[in-house]
Amino acid sequence: MAEAFFRELRGDYVENVGQVVAPREYLDYLEPLGSALSRQPDGAGGPFVYQFRGSGGRVVGAMGWVVSAASKRYGGWNLWGLWTDGPIPALALPLFWPELQDAGRLPSLLRRANDDAGALQRRESWPELLDRISAMRLHDDDFRNVLKSELTRLYAAPPGAERPLEIDLDPASLDLLPWIYLLGPVEPGLAQLQPSRFNGAGYQYILTGTPPAEGEVSRDVETMVDTTAGDVLQGFRMAAALRERRARPRPRQKTIAPPVEKPAMPKSSPPPPPPRRPGLPPDLLANVLRLVMIALLAWIGWNVHQMRRTTPPATAQPVTTTTETQPPPLTREQRLIEALSTRPPQGMQIQPAALDDLPRTAIEIFLRRNNCFARTEPVDGKFSAAEQRAIRTCRSLATQRLMRTGIEPNDERALAWLETAL
Repeated sequence: MAEAFFRELRGDYVENVGQVVAPREYLDYLEPLGSALSRQPDGAGGPFVYQFRGSGGRVVGAMGWVVSAASKRYGGWNLWGLWTDGPIPALALPLFWPELQDAGRLPSLLRRANDDAGALQRRESWPELLDRISAMRLHDDDFRNVLKSELTRLYAAPPGAERPLEIDLDPASLDLLPWIYLLGPVEPGLAQLQPSRFNGAGYQYILTGTPPAEGEVSRDVETMVDTTAGDVLQGFRMAAALRERRARPRPRQKTIAPPVEKPAMPKSSPPPPPPRRPGLPPDLLANVLRLVMIALLAWIGWNVHQMRRTTPPATAQPVTTTTETQPPPLTREQRLIEALSTRPPQGMQIQPAALDDLPRTAIEIFLRRNNCFARTEPVDGKFSAAEQRAIRTCRSLATQRLMRTGIEPNDERALAWLETAL
């Protein structure tokens, strides 16, 4: 009987022994996975897809779930999953996701994984496997919007980096990970996914108490995610094309050679003035013109005198006086827009688009004035992904209670603070 492609992987903390992993020789590789969860409460954790090289260049792949075992001891953890000689196949994580997070379903997961092992290794069989992946989670508008913003941020990172891309999640948002792994900028067959720092391409997620917030979405990512909600195979193909375009080197800009200065043509001497034609002397001509002008003015004056004699006197028109009305006083929003336009905060660049959304502009200025975000970034009235992370971690912003939700400002408090600050 042929040896199974996938084999069981388990790890736990044993009293008076410490962490134990079966198979034993992989403890040193899997130890960092649990150590990253040492500050999380008991049972908090998530998935991992880990590829490492053993002795002699042997590649071993592991996929499973790791959780904190704080009730046993500080820094304790346990994990379960499967391992194989070679990298984990690209579609294994999203295909087995529903069963992976339940330790009691590990035996059935192993049977199912070994039944599909041949198809997972043959790329021509992937369309059938992709059609079996459930996309019900993508039918939730809120979930789909958060996924779009996370993928937009990840695709904006420079390609070719050997460090993992970071993702901030709360434990309730772990369902984002298989879709990020399937549609993200790193090829799934090469990507790692785990809660701890590592070297290599992939994704490192950090468990926080704040759910991920929505942000800007690129058109390519929006089309890809909406397509995947109805057809996972077509969405996977769009992700492969998007990864290929992202990895393509940018064309070099053509350098324009400076214009070659042509030698100046020798200046030619100005043409001689035309010869003067014979005529009247200049003095006589000037005297004649003066006499004609005097006669013309005398004739005009006589005509004006005759018109005054025949025209009846005009009746006096009543004088109307108008009272000048004072302009209405400026509103608070108008005063703030005028102050931001003429007297922006020192060291900050206020873009014209920021004047259209004063509450968000107030939050951006607050982050920069309280050293929660870099002052060098322009204020544009929109929350970038980096600014959203700063909002979640800025304690002074939470103290002032200027945010109503994770991404929506409290308009009244934000405007009141901005009015005081300016």
